[in-house]
Amino acid sequence: PTDDLRGIAASMLDGLLYGSGDAVIGINPASDDVAALGRLVRVLDDVISRHAIPTQSCVLTHVTNTLRMIDAGVPVDLVFQSVAGTQQANASFGVDLGLLREAHAAARSLARGTVGQNAMYFETGQGSALSAGAHHGVDQQTCEARAYAVARAFEPLLVNTVVGFIGPEYLYDGKQIVRAGLEDHFCGKLLGLPMGCDVCYTNHAEADSDDMDALLTLLGSAGINFVMGVPGADDIMLNYQSTSFHDALYLREVLGLKRAPEFEAWLLRMGVADAAGRLLPANPQHPLLLAGLGVATSNHADALPAAPAAAAPAPTAPDPWTALRTHTAARIALGRSGVSLPTGAVLAFGLAHAQARDAVHLPFDAPALAAQLAPHGFRTLEVESAAGDRATYLHRPDLGRRLSPRSAALLGEAADDTTGCDVSCDVLCVVADGLSAAAVHAHAAALLLALRPRLEASGLRIGPVVLAHQARVALGDEIGAALRARLVVVLIGERPGLSSPDSLGAYLTWAPRVGRNDAERNCVSNIRPQGLPVDAAAAKIAWLIGAAGRLGATGVRLKDESAAALLPHAEPPLLAGR
Repeated sequence: PTDDLRGIAASMLDGLLYGSGDAVIGINPASDDVAALGRLVRVLDDVISRHAIPTQSCVLTHVTNTLRMIDAGVPVDLVFQSVAGTQQANASFGVDLGLLREAHAAARSLARGTVGQNAMYFETGQGSALSAGAHHGVDQQTCEARAYAVARAFEPLLVNTVVGFIGPEYLYDGKQIVRAGLEDHFCGKLLGLPMGCDVCYTNHAEADSDDMDALLTLLGSAGINFVMGVPGADDIMLNYQSTSFHDALYLREVLGLKRAPEFEAWLLRMGVADAAGRLLPANPQHPLLLAGLGVATSNHADALPAAPAAAAPAPTAPDPWTALRTHTAARIALGRSGVSLPTGAVLAFGLAHAQARDAVHLPFDAPALAAQLAPHGFRTLEVESAAGDRATYLHRPDLGRRLSPRSAALLGEAADDTTGCDVSCDVLCVVADGLSAAAVHAHAAALLLALRPRLEASGLRIGPVVLAHQARVALGDEIGAALRARLVVVLIGERPGLSSPDSLGAYLTWAPRVGRNDAERNCVSNIRPQGLPVDAAAAKIAWLIGAAGRLGATGVRLKDESAAALLPHAEPPLLAGR
């Protein structure tokens, strides 16, 4: 969740030793800092080249960031971008067909494809157009089929429907996610695409891992080309559940499926799997594992032994994974029972899921937060969205983006009362419960206290703090417009993850008004002690606010070029042979 190279490398190593990675080794980055993104790409390239892994790398950042990396000579394999099926929905992603053509040509100019020149990786999923208010009354399956037509025009290597992640915007439960996942796969294959599915769900959906097991099995039977693999099915960056490395093992065994043949041969040569593609017993002295720990190995994969180099250590020898676990909260090195997770790991997963579900439904205690802020001189206003209760909020995201009539009137009165509130401010902070009031209770006051002196030192006028119930990010647009703010910062509880039920996000929007889209915002995510600490988050937010003022915009146009020291980077990267 902080783009820490050691933590990323530990998870990557875990996946390789479970036999995953034949389609792509990808990173969802926490940062929008192009320099930090370039470091991630170079680490992936180093690992792949040093160990001669027949795969591709990808850092899943916005296409404009990738174009800047290509211009800087970063070794990009695949260009990633989310796409949708209407022009307006693509605009909410900050792209159009012309920009995708430019990126496609730039990627091909690098000629990094080992087989062919398929250089694009697209993600999509039913609901993206509806979520952006850009579906024009058209049903989501039709919009999704149009998105696949966009993808097909650029001859992609991978197209991935992430319907369970987007789905909670319009899907209610596991059965609807299963239906939508199968529909997406069908339409993608009908259009001739190399189709994959992130078999996934968020913790505010009425779904669980049993539903995903059913969808995974159905998709495998239907000929899906690839699925995701993350340690223990727990995505600690985006706070949702996907498929684990074990799930791919299960699907291959039950349905007799194979990996890409070049990757199968590499696993055999590296002593990870046998000639039939079955994983060999775990070996704590495996060369890849030793390389990951920084123990000297050959610089070239061909010089590594074709089988484990040494017998298993004595029972008293330290577990090499113990050191790697210190670098990440990811569920690495869980072991396996056959091709499945051990019972203890399954039970721990179920407990974490229950805790995350509880966080979704925890009420927002706005009066307590106001009492915390009052001694420090913060004035507060309390509002609510048009979603009157939690059930409505979860079922109707659109209502969470608009004020209730009572709250709209309240802000109108506040804006007219020049003696009661300092309106027409430079920066307005909105604290919103979002999907995790626990995150707001834990971190919002500390972040405001860390942010205020940085803004005041820049001479910026700060408005009252608005506390918003049942709020989505876009509610800040209407609030900011009502109070005539130049820029609004929405501090909001992010979707609770299994490892992080209290993760806070900050969304910055210049010149807020109803109708702003997500491409016009900047996000600072994973604000919590185990992610981006409060002081570092405050420094980053203050830098973005200053840069937004100079540029007169936020969003895709505003690139995060704050000091790299705000994010921890460990050097040298793990897995680099010596």
